[in-house]
Formats: sequence, structure tokens, C-alpha cells
Amino acid sequence: MIDTEDGYGYIVEVPRNHRDSAAVNERFAKARKLKAFVVFDPSKASDDITKMMSMVSETEMRLENTKHRDPELTYRKLPPFVRRYLDYTVDDDGYMHIERKQNAFTFADNRAGMFVMLASSGTTFDQMMTSYDVRDWVEKAFDVYKNELEGDRNNTGNPERARGRLFIKFIALMMRIRIQNVLRDHDRDVLRTKAKKDSVNGMSVSELLLSLNTVFAIGNTGDWRLTHISKNIREIFSVFGLEQMESGQIVLG
Repeated sequence: MIDTEDGYGYIVEVPRNHRDSAAVNERFAKARKLKAFVVFDPSKASDDITKMMSMVSETEMRLENTKHRDPELTYRKLPPFVRRYLDYTVDDDGYMHIERKQNAFTFADNRAGMFVMLASSGTTFDQMMTSYDVRDWVEKAFDVYKNELEGDRNNTGNPERARGRLFIKFIALMMRIRIQNVLRDHDRDVLRTKAKKDSVNGMSVSELLLSLNTVFAIGNTGDWRLTHISKNIREIFSVFGLEQMESGQIVLG
């Protein structure tokens, strides 16, 4: 990394047969060094391919064999991400036909799930991944707060009510993150020990809460009963170290 007039820039070492290689490599030798980690994430790879194919297929369905006054303008209005993978032709009757750029698809398939992380020269791979995981958890927590807990809907003219809502949503966020961490640790323990998977493995927080939402206490004063406790519910309680519940009459007090 080198200082430039606009701030900072990156410089890499080049082979000697490249133009101005001596000057470039001299600057490289004096520059501060960064370590680059190339990481492959299978989950991201699947998401990348799914997102690409979804957008490409939608565009093909919408434009294939359609007539437009200005086909070139129609094509240029497509998002750059889509144009990267698609081209078009116009037949003698003025109808557009969408064609896939096979080289672009091959390149996308090879790069899917790959990303580069830059760190200071003394950073180890474990330190880098730990920092990445922490950032990922923070982003997911913010996403949960904003979307699932409706954290963006705090409009009120009463300061006390606003503080109360914020406190309740903060507690709810802590509970969801705790559930998320327990589920993640449970999945890791099963993979590490090669134990038999149960119905909790692979569940998201939302799926777990929906499962627990099937248990009800029904009845009236002095006569309350729990609805059926499924195997899935019992396994959820076991993972979280909770006392097992039984279907039938209960005492509420």
C-alpha cells in the first residue's frame, strides 16, 4: 500500500519484463505490505449462482421474441449485472432474441463464492476469519433488528414510550442471538463428533420459533392442558438444556 495524492493506493510486484518494472518493484519494496486471503464460501457460491440465474432467466422470459422501437436502448436499460451475461440480436421482423454469453457464465461459475480479504501483514488466517465472523454476526443482528423485530418502526412522540420499545426490542434481539448461537454450536458439535443428526440440525431461528409456536396451554380456570408435545419440540428443549414437557394436564400458578 502506498501514499498517493488522493489518499492511498495498492501496488503489486511485477515481472522484470514488464514496462517500468524496476521503478514499480522499487516502490513495492518500500511500501507497507498487506496480506491477501482468498476465501471460498460454499453457501455464498450457491447464493451467487442462484441470484445470477434468477435475474438472467427473468430477463430472458421478459424480452425474448419481443418487438421494441429501440432494441439497443431496451438492452442498455438492463442492469449492468445482467448485461454482463446476456447479449441480443434482432431478426428481420424486428423481434429481439436474447443470447447468453457462455464465457461470462463459465467465469461466474469459477468465481462463485470466492472473495478476497485484505489484512495487515502479521495477520493469521484464524485471526482474519474470526474478525470476518464477528462482522457477519453484527450484520445479521442488525438485519434481525431492522426486519424481523421491526426496529425501523419506532415513530412515537413520547420519549418514555420510545425508550420502552427500544429496551424490549433490545432484549428480544439478545434472545434471538442467543438462540442463533446455540443452534450454530449444536450444528458444529454434530459435525465435529459425527453424531446422528436430529430435527434441530439446520433449523433457523424463525423455524425454531414456529415449531415452538405449536405448543399451547388450553382450557379454563383450574383445568389447563398442554397440546401434543412432538419429538421435534422435545429435541429443541434438549438442545437448550430445558426440562422436558409432557402433554396433558398442567398446573398454572
